Amino acid sequence: MHIKYLIILLLSFTSLYSQTDVNISLLGKFEYTNTDLNDIWGYANNGKEYALVGTYDGLSIVDVTDPVNAVEVNYLTTVNSVWKDIKTYSHYAYITHGIYGSGQTAQGLLIVDLNTIGNEEMTTWSYKIDNVYETAHNIFIDENGIAYIFGVNEIGGALILNLKDDPTSPEYLSYYQDHYLHDGYVKDNKLYGCADKNGYFVIVDVADKFNPTDVVTSDTPNRTTHNAWLSDDAKTLFTTDERISAYITSFDVSDTDNIKQLDMVRSRYSDQSIPHNTVVNGDFLISSYYAQGIQIVDASHPDNLIEVGRFDTTPEDKAEFNGAWGVYPYLPSGNILVSDTEHGLFVLKPYYHKASYLEGTVKDASTNGTIYNAEIEIINSGSPTFSGYSGDFKTGMANSGTYDVVIKKEGYKTLTSKIVLEQGKTLNTVFKIEQGALSLDDELLSEINVYPNPFKDFLQVDYSFRDNLQTTAHLVLTNIRGQEIYRLDINSKEGSLLLDKDIDAGVYFVQIFNGTKMSRVVRVVKE
Repeated sequence: MHIKYLIILLLSFTSLYSQTDVNISLLGKFEYTNTDLNDIWGYANNGKEYALVGTYDGLSIVDVTDPVNAVEVNYLTTVNSVWKDIKTYSHYAYITHGIYGSGQTAQGLLIVDLNTIGNEEMTTWSYKIDNVYETAHNIFIDENGIAYIFGVNEIGGALILNLKDDPTSPEYLSYYQDHYLHDGYVKDNKLYGCADKNGYFVIVDVADKFNPTDVVTSDTPNRTTHNAWLSDDAKTLFTTDERISAYITSFDVSDTDNIKQLDMVRSRYSDQSIPHNTVVNGDFLISSYYAQGIQIVDASHPDNLIEVGRFDTTPEDKAEFNGAWGVYPYLPSGNILVSDTEHGLFVLKPYYHKASYLEGTVKDASTNGTIYNAEIEIINSGSPTFSGYSGDFKTGMANSGTYDVVIKKEGYKTLTSKIVLEQGKTLNTVFKIEQGALSLDDELLSEINVYPNPFKDFLQVDYSFRDNLQTTAHLVLTNIRGQEIYRLDINSKEGSLLLDKDIDAGVYFVQIFNGTKMSRVVRVVKE
């Protein structure tokens, strides 16, 4: 018998988790005492709701119809593996597993008949192809009943199987191997594959299941492309990079000949956060972060992603590969399921609401010219934004209200302006700042040299601060829209930094920040 115990936490007793939670509340929690969790999915039938929870040594099925009194109804022992992924088709669950422990036999694709939930023994099948498919990292099942199995035997791209004709005996169609894919999303015969080892996503035409064809690849900002999910209108792709301080990024993929990066967002809990998985639910992104819990983002404006909800499943703030692994927001009740590797299964109640948007332009009060890379921060927002090449900026808050906005720029006087934001609406404004402030560069640095310029493979930055660093400073590379592309921490008074990120050719800007102070902006060109 699998050892476990149930912890029932009513909403009024959530002090451990409620200090920084926004628009999400805890309904119930189920803990596992002798195993860690991995991914999660959900299933609903005949008025019942279930969490399908991957564990190191099995699959746990928990009845969460009444979250306060959640109960495990089945536990299937499986191959031991840190990595499992779960999806459903019809009344079947499909479970993949990654590298398994020594002395075990790979299980391939485990198929579970969910009509046998509650039985003493559930009906299961196993599918694998010797010397081709034994282990895998992830699975996705499209609207046509076609399964795509990613990271096959840790080397493969996507094994394509037909489930529709016989869900318990998949039909092998083809094996796409042009790129190693860690994960992927498929819709309308397009596969959006995550090539995490290469740092890009690839769009593959899978209309002909026997002959998948590459369409295009596109880099993600932090070059560890982990998962992807498509908007309901199929125009925007959202990706995660599984790296400390990385982002969830939105891309316009409506024209595959001209893919555009739109915006980036990350957890406001900590700049050390690691995004893991993001999924789309209508106009919202629901994302899990290692050690940072989950986040809800209003993505109705894909070029201005605003966090509108969060819940911390891991009170310890640490940048490690544990914590919230997977998230499932599609139950009929609207409740969100979260699997936390060490803290168990969470059942959460989300309060989805639209963000309050602030967009506009920063201009010189004397010349009326636009100002690039001005810092715009809504007080208590958690992070600033920066004006783009044309002086434009986009930001916002989760809630309506009156806020102070501070606008800063080297060589200009700091401007503080009071604004009123309304939920679901956009305030468009122009901030005009006056010249004459003490140069922030003079306050911060005695030296900043950036070379070679133009550059091809690497960029060297030599710096020297006037005073000893009291806090960590940051070297930041932005594109012409003012979007942060790369960031390096600085902990010494002087030194040299090598920026060797593989980025597209174009114009970029380098700057060093230390708290509210910043260096002059250096324009660089990547050939």
